Amino acid sequence: DLQYKIENSKLLGDNKMVLDKFTLGERVESPTAVNLPLDLAIALLTDSSGKIDLTLPVAGDIDNPEFSYGHVVWQAIRTVLTRIVTAPFRALGSLFGSGAETLGDIVFDPGSARLLPTEQEKLRRVAEGLQKRPQLKLQVQGTYHKDVDTRALRARAVRADLAAREGTKLAPGEDPGPVGFDNAKTQRALENMLEARAGANAVTTFFEDFRKSAGRDVSRVNVALALVGRGAGDRALYVAMHQRLIELQPLPGNALGDLAKARAEAITQVMTGTLKFEPARITGKPADAVEEADKNGVPAKLSFEPVK
Repeated sequence: DLQYKIENSKLLGDNKMVLDKFTLGERVESPTAVNLPLDLAIALLTDSSGKIDLTLPVAGDIDNPEFSYGHVVWQAIRTVLTRIVTAPFRALGSLFGSGAETLGDIVFDPGSARLLPTEQEKLRRVAEGLQKRPQLKLQVQGTYHKDVDTRALRARAVRADLAAREGTKLAPGEDPGPVGFDNAKTQRALENMLEARAGANAVTTFFEDFRKSAGRDVSRVNVALALVGRGAGDRALYVAMHQRLIELQPLPGNALGDLAKARAEAITQVMTGTLKFEPARITGKPADAVEEADKNGVPAKLSFEPVK
């Protein structure tokens, strides 16, 4: 279905085409070939009935001596294919619904592999959309952010140790809640943790350094008074001590890689379990670092590949 208009030598046209059971032949090496993953483009465009419904806008100046109708059409085709393979969620907005461009990033809280409700809803939309694209596989890539995730993992480890020293029993994965910096038991536990990590004189040294940097007198928790629940009034001292413990907390060398893998596994489990997406149509990509964290967390990546 073609509709072309020429006004003042300016060509504006629409090509609306339906391609039925369109397939590619063997790859042919050519210096003039389009350097695009055409198999992926076709898989992205082909619906569940094997048809590609494509609208191709063209434009040009027919008075230009270099004007070529063929070049204009092929440039339009190249533009459409480039757009769809480089930003498939955005290009297939009608398939995935409003905000489709955000579906390729599944965001996790720093240091966590637990899928948030908002991200599970995004996966539901992806699963529903892919039912209309049977020639596509979903690729899942777990990721980590070196700084953001490292600090969060260290903070979680410190919090778990602190809870144990306070005598709090937690179920696996249970959040112990905020640190009670005004609590005498917590203050004593923080001091014991600092000595365990940095040596017997670490608390005294930390106390003196904090007093100098604060430019005022500070008070530590009294051991005897702590037995009756009376903590030190200097909350800022123990907030700073907690931050120091996070800095000192060691992490296993594979902690970040394991976190990225756990994020990918969480996505895969929801897709194949809760959402009943075909396991054969979901694959993994090697875990990798991301340069920037989302303002809400760290994004794992979703992408597509054609079914072979």
